[in-house]
Amino acid sequence: MSDNESNEDNSDKNKATYVAKGSYGCVVKPALENEVEGVKKQYPGDVSKLFKDQDNYDDAIEASDKAYTIMERNEGHKLHVYSKKFRASNLRKNTRKACKFLGHQKLYPVRMKNLGKDIGGLESYYKEVRKIPFETVFEQIVKVFHQVYLAHKADYIHGDIRQTNIMVDPKTGILTLIDFDWFKPKKDFFYGYKNALGFYSNPPESLVFWKLEKSRINSHAFDEKQNSYRVANNKLRVHDITQSQMADATASNVKYLMEVKEIGDVDPSEQYKALQEVLFDTFDSYGLGITMQYFVNIMYPTGLKERISRHGVPYKEKEIKVIEDVVDNLKGLLERMSALKLERRLVIKDTYAMIKELFEECKKKLAATVTPVAPAAKSKTKTPSPPKAPPSSPVSAKKNRMTRRKRQ
Repeated sequence: MSDNESNEDNSDKNKATYVAKGSYGCVVKPALENEVEGVKKQYPGDVSKLFKDQDNYDDAIEASDKAYTIMERNEGHKLHVYSKKFRASNLRKNTRKACKFLGHQKLYPVRMKNLGKDIGGLESYYKEVRKIPFETVFEQIVKVFHQVYLAHKADYIHGDIRQTNIMVDPKTGILTLIDFDWFKPKKDFFYGYKNALGFYSNPPESLVFWKLEKSRINSHAFDEKQNSYRVANNKLRVHDITQSQMADATASNVKYLMEVKEIGDVDPSEQYKALQEVLFDTFDSYGLGITMQYFVNIMYPTGLKERISRHGVPYKEKEIKVIEDVVDNLKGLLERMSALKLERRLVIKDTYAMIKELFEECKKKLAATVTPVAPAAKSKTKTPSPPKAPPSSPVSAKKNRMTRRKRQ
Protein backbone atom coordinates (compact mmCIF):
# COMPACT_ATOMS: atom_id res chain seq x y z
CA MET A 1 0.00 0.00 0.00
CA SER A 2 1.35 3.45 -0.93
CA ASP A 3 2.01 6.28 1.53
CA ASN A 4 -0.80 8.20 -0.11
CA GLU A 5 -3.26 5.38 0.52
CA SER A 6 -2.10 5.13 4.13
CA ASN A 7 -2.64 8.85 4.78
CA GLU A 8 -6.13 8.76 3.28
CA ASP A 9 -7.09 5.75 5.35
CA ASN A 10 -5.68 7.26 8.56
CA SER A 11 -8.07 10.19 8.12
CA ASP A 12 -10.90 7.68 8.14
CA LYS A 13 -9.55 6.06 11.31
CA ASN A 14 -10.68 9.07 13.30
CA LYS A 15 -14.20 9.09 11.89
CA ALA A 16 -15.74 5.73 11.07
CA THR A 17 -17.45 4.09 14.04
CA TYR A 18 -18.93 0.60 14.13
CA VAL A 19 -22.73 0.39 13.75
CA ALA A 20 -23.59 -3.23 12.94
CA LYS A 21 -22.18 -6.40 11.45
CA GLY A 22 -23.36 -9.43 9.53
CA SER A 23 -22.06 -12.32 7.50
CA TYR A 24 -21.20 -9.86 4.68
CA GLY A 25 -18.93 -7.63 6.83
CA CYS A 26 -19.95 -4.55 8.83
CA VAL A 27 -21.51 -1.08 8.70
CA VAL A 28 -19.74 2.09 9.92
CA LYS A 29 -20.75 5.73 10.26
CA PRO A 30 -20.21 8.32 9.09
CA ALA A 31 -19.54 7.04 5.59
CA LEU A 32 -15.89 6.61 4.67
CA GLU A 33 -14.26 9.39 2.69
CA ASN A 34 -14.14 8.98 -1.07
CA GLU A 35 -12.10 10.64 -3.80
CA VAL A 36 -13.85 11.83 -6.96
CA GLU A 37 -11.68 13.21 -9.79
CA GLY A 38 -8.89 14.06 -7.34
CA VAL A 39 -11.22 15.80 -4.87
CA LYS A 40 -11.82 14.27 -1.44
CA LYS A 41 -15.50 13.91 -0.62
CA GLN A 42 -17.04 13.40 2.81
CA TYR A 43 -20.55 12.19 3.59
CA PRO A 44 -21.37 12.95 7.25
CA GLY A 45 -25.05 12.03 6.84
CA ASP A 46 -24.44 8.61 5.23
CA VAL A 47 -23.06 5.22 6.31
CA SER A 48 -20.70 2.74 4.66
CA LYS A 49 -21.31 -0.98 4.31
CA LEU A 50 -18.03 -2.88 4.13
CA PHE A 51 -18.03 -6.22 2.31
CA LYS A 52 -15.24 -8.69 2.93
CA ASP A 53 -15.95 -10.68 -0.24
CA GLN A 54 -15.95 -9.23 -3.75
CA ASP A 55 -18.62 -11.64 -5.04
CA ASN A 56 -21.03 -10.57 -2.29
CA TYR A 57 -20.15 -6.95 -3.03
CA ASP A 58 -20.87 -7.33 -6.76
CA ASP A 59 -24.12 -9.21 -6.08
CA ALA A 60 -25.31 -6.57 -3.59
CA ILE A 61 -24.74 -3.70 -6.05
CA GLU A 62 -26.54 -5.55 -8.83
CA ALA A 63 -29.43 -6.49 -6.52
CA SER A 64 -29.85 -2.97 -5.11
CA ASP A 65 -29.92 -1.50 -8.63
CA LYS A 66 -32.66 -3.97 -9.57
CA ALA A 67 -34.60 -3.26 -6.36
CA TYR A 68 -34.32 0.49 -6.99
CA THR A 69 -35.82 0.01 -10.48
CA ILE A 70 -38.61 -2.34 -9.43
CA MET A 71 -39.59 -0.88 -6.05
CA GLU A 72 -40.64 2.74 -6.73
CA ARG A 73 -37.09 4.11 -7.25
CA ASN A 74 -36.59 4.63 -3.52
CA GLU A 75 -33.35 6.54 -2.86
CA GLY A 76 -32.85 4.51 0.33
CA HIS A 77 -32.27 1.41 -1.82
CA LYS A 78 -29.32 2.84 -3.74
CA LEU A 79 -25.72 1.83 -3.08
CA HIS A 80 -22.90 4.16 -4.19
CA VAL A 81 -19.50 2.66 -5.02
CA TYR A 82 -16.09 4.01 -3.99
CA SER A 83 -13.15 4.84 -6.20
CA LYS A 84 -10.54 4.27 -3.46
CA LYS A 85 -9.48 1.08 -1.68
CA PHE A 86 -9.65 0.24 2.03
CA ARG A 87 -8.27 -2.37 4.36
CA ALA A 88 -9.74 -3.56 7.64
CA SER A 89 -6.50 -2.60 9.40
CA ASN A 90 -7.16 1.05 8.53
CA LEU A 91 -10.41 1.25 10.47
CA ARG A 92 -10.62 2.70 13.97
CA LYS A 93 -9.50 0.37 16.77
CA ASN A 94 -12.97 -0.05 18.27
CA THR A 95 -14.40 -0.72 14.79
CA ARG A 96 -11.72 -3.32 14.08
CA LYS A 97 -12.51 -4.97 17.40
CA ALA A 98 -16.23 -5.14 16.64
CA CYS A 99 -15.53 -6.41 13.12
CA LYS A 100 -12.57 -8.57 14.11
CA PHE A 101 -13.63 -11.35 11.75
CA LEU A 102 -12.68 -9.03 8.87
CA GLY A 103 -9.00 -9.60 9.56
CA HIS A 104 -6.63 -7.37 7.58
CA GLN A 105 -7.94 -8.12 4.11
CA LYS A 106 -9.03 -5.65 1.48
CA LEU A 107 -12.58 -4.37 1.95
CA TYR A 108 -15.20 -3.53 -0.66
CA PRO A 109 -17.18 -0.52 0.59
CA VAL A 110 -20.44 1.01 -0.60
CA ARG A 111 -22.06 4.20 0.63
CA MET A 112 -25.75 4.50 1.43
CA LYS A 113 -28.14 6.84 3.20
CA ASN A 114 -28.34 6.82 6.97
CA LEU A 115 -31.95 5.71 7.22
CA GLY A 116 -32.32 5.90 11.00
CA LYS A 117 -32.62 2.86 13.26
CA ASP A 118 -33.68 -0.71 12.57
CA ILE A 119 -37.01 -1.62 14.13
CA GLY A 120 -35.39 -4.56 15.91
CA GLY A 121 -34.39 -2.06 18.61
CA LEU A 122 -37.74 -0.25 18.63
CA GLU A 123 -38.36 -0.92 22.33
CA SER A 124 -35.57 1.53 23.20
CA TYR A 125 -36.89 4.48 21.16
CA TYR A 126 -40.60 3.86 20.39
CA LYS A 127 -41.74 6.89 22.43
CA GLU A 128 -39.92 9.18 20.02
CA VAL A 129 -41.60 7.56 16.99
CA ARG A 130 -45.04 7.77 18.63
CA LYS A 131 -44.83 11.56 18.28
CA ILE A 132 -45.03 11.08 14.52
CA PRO A 133 -48.68 11.33 13.36
CA PHE A 134 -50.36 7.93 13.05
CA GLU A 135 -51.43 8.79 9.50
CA THR A 136 -47.79 9.31 8.48
CA VAL A 137 -46.61 6.01 9.98
CA PHE A 138 -49.53 4.10 8.48
CA GLU A 139 -48.77 5.62 5.07
CA GLN A 140 -45.19 4.37 5.41
CA ILE A 141 -46.42 0.86 6.27
CA VAL A 142 -48.56 0.92 3.12
CA LYS A 143 -45.49 2.07 1.14
CA VAL A 144 -43.37 -0.89 2.29
CA PHE A 145 -46.21 -3.31 1.48
CA HIS A 146 -46.51 -1.75 -1.97
CA GLN A 147 -42.80 -2.20 -2.63
CA VAL A 148 -42.86 -5.88 -1.63
CA TYR A 149 -45.99 -6.31 -3.75
CA LEU A 150 -44.19 -4.75 -6.76
CA ALA A 151 -41.27 -7.15 -6.28
CA HIS A 152 -43.66 -10.10 -6.11
CA LYS A 153 -45.45 -8.86 -9.24
CA ALA A 154 -42.07 -8.78 -11.03
CA ASP A 155 -41.33 -12.38 -9.88
CA TYR A 156 -38.67 -11.25 -7.39
CA ILE A 157 -38.13 -12.27 -3.77
CA HIS A 158 -36.40 -10.14 -1.13
CA GLY A 159 -35.66 -13.28 0.87
CA ASP A 160 -34.65 -11.76 4.21
CA ILE A 161 -37.40 -9.47 5.52
CA ARG A 162 -36.95 -9.18 9.27
CA GLN A 163 -36.71 -6.63 12.07
CA THR A 164 -33.11 -5.58 11.39
CA ASN A 165 -33.84 -5.08 7.69
CA ILE A 166 -36.55 -2.43 8.05
CA MET A 167 -35.32 0.98 9.13
CA VAL A 168 -37.32 3.85 10.64
CA ASP A 169 -36.30 7.49 10.91
CA PRO A 170 -37.49 8.48 14.42
CA LYS A 171 -37.80 12.12 13.36
CA THR A 172 -39.90 11.63 10.22
CA GLY A 173 -41.41 8.15 10.58
CA ILE A 174 -40.06 7.13 7.15
CA LEU A 175 -39.77 3.34 6.86
CA THR A 176 -37.26 1.75 4.45
CA LEU A 177 -36.75 -1.89 3.55
CA ILE A 178 -33.00 -2.62 3.22
CA ASP A 179 -30.46 -5.40 2.61
CA PHE A 180 -31.06 -6.75 -0.88
CA ASP A 181 -28.24 -9.29 -0.79
CA TRP A 182 -30.80 -12.05 -1.51
CA PHE A 183 -33.03 -10.02 -3.84
CA LYS A 184 -33.38 -12.34 -6.84
CA PRO A 185 -35.84 -13.66 -9.42
CA LYS A 186 -37.68 -16.60 -7.90
CA LYS A 187 -35.93 -19.18 -10.11
CA ASP A 188 -32.48 -17.90 -9.05
CA PHE A 189 -33.49 -17.47 -5.42
CA PHE A 190 -34.58 -21.07 -5.01
CA TYR A 191 -31.65 -22.40 -7.01
CA GLY A 192 -29.26 -20.88 -4.47
CA TYR A 193 -31.50 -21.62 -1.51
CA LYS A 194 -29.91 -24.86 -0.40
CA ASN A 195 -30.30 -24.37 3.33
CA ALA A 196 -33.65 -22.98 4.45
CA LEU A 197 -32.38 -22.66 8.01
CA GLY A 198 -30.14 -19.67 7.33
CA PHE A 199 -32.92 -17.07 7.55
CA TYR A 200 -34.74 -15.55 10.50
CA SER A 201 -38.13 -15.02 8.88
CA ASN A 202 -38.58 -18.10 6.74
CA PRO A 203 -42.04 -19.74 7.07
CA PRO A 204 -42.26 -23.26 8.54
CA GLU A 205 -43.02 -24.85 5.16
CA SER A 206 -39.67 -23.65 3.82
CA LEU A 207 -38.03 -26.22 6.08
CA VAL A 208 -39.42 -28.88 3.75
CA PHE A 209 -36.58 -27.94 1.41
CA TRP A 210 -34.08 -29.50 3.77
CA LYS A 211 -35.99 -32.78 3.82
CA LEU A 212 -36.48 -32.87 0.06
CA GLU A 213 -32.75 -33.34 -0.33
CA LYS A 214 -33.09 -36.53 1.72
CA SER A 215 -36.32 -38.18 0.57
CA ARG A 216 -39.83 -37.81 -0.80
CA ILE A 217 -42.25 -35.71 1.29
CA ASN A 218 -44.39 -37.77 3.64
CA SER A 219 -46.63 -36.96 6.59
CA HIS A 220 -44.06 -38.23 9.12
CA ALA A 221 -41.10 -36.37 7.65
CA PHE A 222 -41.19 -33.66 10.30
CA ASP A 223 -42.07 -35.57 13.43
CA GLU A 224 -41.06 -33.41 16.42
CA LYS A 225 -39.07 -36.28 17.99
CA GLN A 226 -36.89 -36.57 14.90
CA ASN A 227 -36.11 -32.84 15.18
CA SER A 228 -34.90 -33.03 11.60
CA TYR A 229 -35.51 -29.34 10.93
CA ARG A 230 -32.85 -28.27 13.50
CA VAL A 231 -34.19 -24.75 13.87
CA ALA A 232 -31.74 -22.49 15.72
CA ASN A 233 -33.00 -21.48 19.16
CA ASN A 234 -32.09 -17.83 18.66
CA LYS A 235 -34.31 -17.69 15.58
CA LEU A 236 -37.25 -18.97 17.57
CA ARG A 237 -36.61 -16.46 20.36
CA VAL A 238 -36.64 -13.55 17.90
CA HIS A 239 -40.23 -14.35 16.97
CA ASP A 240 -41.35 -15.71 20.35
CA ILE A 241 -42.04 -19.16 18.86
CA THR A 242 -41.32 -22.41 20.65
CA GLN A 243 -39.74 -25.43 18.98
CA SER A 244 -42.96 -27.33 19.58
CA GLN A 245 -45.01 -24.66 17.77
CA MET A 246 -42.62 -24.63 14.83
CA ALA A 247 -42.64 -28.44 14.63
CA ASP A 248 -46.44 -28.63 14.80
CA ALA A 249 -46.82 -25.94 12.12
CA THR A 250 -44.27 -27.62 9.86
CA ALA A 251 -46.04 -30.99 10.13
CA SER A 252 -49.41 -29.30 9.52
CA ASN A 253 -48.07 -27.46 6.49
CA VAL A 254 -46.57 -30.63 5.03
CA LYS A 255 -50.03 -32.20 5.25
CA TYR A 256 -51.56 -29.11 3.65
CA LEU A 257 -49.02 -29.17 0.83
CA MET A 258 -49.71 -32.84 0.20
CA GLU A 259 -53.49 -32.79 0.35
CA VAL A 260 -54.57 -29.29 -0.70
CA LYS A 261 -51.72 -28.36 -3.03
CA GLU A 262 -51.39 -32.03 -4.05
CA ILE A 263 -47.60 -31.95 -3.95
CA GLY A 264 -47.67 -35.44 -2.50
CA ASP A 265 -48.99 -36.72 -5.83
CA VAL A 266 -46.24 -35.05 -7.84
CA ASP A 267 -43.30 -37.11 -9.09
CA PRO A 268 -40.44 -36.89 -6.53
CA SER A 269 -38.18 -35.23 -9.09
CA GLU A 270 -40.77 -32.44 -9.56
CA GLN A 271 -41.68 -31.88 -5.91
CA TYR A 272 -38.92 -29.33 -5.40
CA LYS A 273 -40.22 -27.22 -8.30
CA ALA A 274 -43.84 -27.53 -7.16
CA LEU A 275 -42.88 -26.35 -3.69
CA GLN A 276 -41.12 -23.30 -5.17
CA GLU A 277 -44.44 -22.01 -6.49
CA VAL A 278 -46.00 -22.26 -3.02
CA LEU A 279 -43.01 -20.66 -1.31
CA PHE A 280 -42.91 -17.81 -3.82
CA ASP A 281 -46.30 -16.68 -2.52
CA THR A 282 -45.58 -17.28 1.16
CA PHE A 283 -41.90 -16.52 1.79
CA ASP A 284 -41.77 -12.71 1.80
CA SER A 285 -45.40 -12.48 2.93
CA TYR A 286 -44.60 -14.36 6.13
CA GLY A 287 -41.42 -12.36 6.76
CA LEU A 288 -43.15 -9.02 6.21
CA GLY A 289 -46.16 -10.03 8.28
CA ILE A 290 -44.19 -11.19 11.30
CA THR A 291 -41.87 -8.16 11.13
CA MET A 292 -44.60 -5.52 10.81
CA GLN A 293 -46.67 -7.27 13.47
CA TYR A 294 -43.77 -6.72 15.88
CA PHE A 295 -43.54 -3.04 14.83
CA VAL A 296 -47.27 -2.29 15.16
CA ASN A 297 -47.65 -4.14 18.48
CA ILE A 298 -44.95 -2.01 20.11
CA MET A 299 -45.99 1.25 18.47
CA TYR A 300 -49.71 0.95 19.11
CA PRO A 301 -50.61 -1.19 22.16
CA THR A 302 -54.09 -1.34 23.66
CA GLY A 303 -55.22 2.02 25.03
CA LEU A 304 -53.67 4.75 22.85
CA LYS A 305 -54.99 7.79 24.68
CA GLU A 306 -52.08 10.01 25.79
CA ARG A 307 -49.62 7.61 24.12
CA ILE A 308 -49.63 8.98 20.59
CA SER A 309 -49.66 12.52 19.25
CA ARG A 310 -49.15 14.74 16.22
CA HIS A 311 -45.69 16.08 16.98
CA GLY A 312 -46.59 16.52 20.66
CA VAL A 313 -50.19 17.69 20.09
CA PRO A 314 -52.60 15.10 21.59
CA TYR A 315 -55.26 13.49 19.41
CA LYS A 316 -58.91 14.23 20.16
CA GLU A 317 -61.08 11.54 21.69
CA LYS A 318 -62.96 10.90 18.43
CA GLU A 319 -59.67 10.53 16.56
CA ILE A 320 -58.31 8.07 19.13
CA LYS A 321 -61.42 5.92 18.68
CA VAL A 322 -60.92 5.86 14.88
CA ILE A 323 -57.22 5.02 15.21
CA GLU A 324 -57.81 2.24 17.75
CA ASP A 325 -60.38 0.59 15.44
CA VAL A 326 -57.98 0.87 12.48
CA VAL A 327 -55.08 -0.56 14.52
CA ASP A 328 -57.22 -3.53 15.59
CA ASN A 329 -58.02 -4.29 11.94
CA LEU A 330 -54.38 -3.82 10.92
CA LYS A 331 -53.19 -6.19 13.65
CA GLY A 332 -55.72 -8.76 12.48
CA LEU A 333 -54.37 -8.65 8.92
CA LEU A 334 -50.75 -8.88 10.09
CA GLU A 335 -51.61 -11.81 12.35
CA ARG A 336 -53.08 -13.64 9.35
CA MET A 337 -49.96 -12.86 7.29
CA SER A 338 -47.69 -14.30 9.96
CA ALA A 339 -49.85 -17.33 10.79
CA LEU A 340 -47.68 -20.41 11.16
CA LYS A 341 -50.22 -22.63 9.42
CA LEU A 342 -50.68 -22.25 5.67
CA GLU A 343 -54.46 -22.67 5.64
CA ARG A 344 -54.84 -19.46 7.72
CA ARG A 345 -52.18 -17.33 6.13
CA LEU A 346 -52.75 -14.31 3.88
CA VAL A 347 -50.18 -13.51 1.19
CA ILE A 348 -48.86 -10.16 -0.02
CA LYS A 349 -50.97 -9.85 -3.18
CA ASP A 350 -54.15 -10.03 -1.06
CA THR A 351 -52.96 -8.21 2.05
CA TYR A 352 -51.57 -5.18 0.21
CA ALA A 353 -54.99 -4.41 -1.30
CA MET A 354 -56.66 -4.80 2.11
CA ILE A 355 -54.17 -2.60 3.95
CA LYS A 356 -54.34 0.08 1.27
CA GLU A 357 -58.14 0.11 1.54
CA LEU A 358 -57.89 0.29 5.34
CA PHE A 359 -55.55 3.29 5.06
CA GLU A 360 -57.93 5.18 2.73
CA GLU A 361 -60.82 4.44 5.09
CA CYS A 362 -58.74 5.69 8.03
CA LYS A 363 -58.04 9.02 6.29
CA LYS A 364 -61.73 9.57 5.55
CA LYS A 365 -62.83 8.77 9.10
CA LEU A 366 -60.19 11.03 10.64
CA ALA A 367 -61.21 13.84 8.30
CA ALA A 368 -64.84 13.35 9.37
CA THR A 369 -63.91 13.97 13.03
CA VAL A 370 -62.80 17.51 12.24
CA THR A 371 -65.53 20.02 13.11
CA PRO A 372 -65.98 22.38 10.16
CA VAL A 373 -65.43 26.04 10.97
CA ALA A 374 -68.63 28.04 10.36
CA PRO A 375 -68.19 31.06 8.05
CA ALA A 376 -68.31 34.44 9.79
CA ALA A 377 -71.82 35.95 9.83
CA LYS A 378 -72.30 39.00 7.64
CA SER A 379 -72.96 42.21 9.57
CA LYS A 380 -76.40 43.76 9.01
CA THR A 381 -75.07 47.25 9.81
CA LYS A 382 -74.33 49.10 6.61
CA THR A 383 -71.01 50.84 6.33
CA PRO A 384 -71.72 54.55 5.89
CA SER A 385 -70.76 55.88 2.47
CA PRO A 386 -68.21 58.70 2.36
CA PRO A 387 -69.83 62.12 1.93
CA LYS A 388 -70.12 63.27 -1.67
CA ALA A 389 -68.19 66.32 -2.73
CA PRO A 390 -70.43 69.31 -3.45
CA PRO A 391 -70.88 70.08 -7.15
CA SER A 392 -68.65 72.90 -8.37
CA SER A 393 -70.30 76.10 -9.54
CA PRO A 394 -69.84 77.36 -13.16
CA VAL A 395 -67.80 80.31 -11.83
CA SER A 396 -65.34 78.17 -9.89
CA ALA A 397 -65.03 75.79 -12.83
CA LYS A 398 -64.11 78.75 -15.10
CA LYS A 399 -61.44 79.92 -12.61
CA ASN A 400 -59.93 76.43 -12.52
CA ARG A 401 -59.67 76.33 -16.31
CA MET A 402 -57.93 79.69 -16.40
CA THR A 403 -55.48 78.60 -13.68
CA ARG A 404 -54.51 75.47 -15.69
CA ARG A 405 -53.93 77.57 -18.85
CA LYS A 406 -51.59 79.94 -16.99
CA ARG A 407 -49.52 76.93 -15.68
CA GLN A 408 -49.15 75.58 -19.16
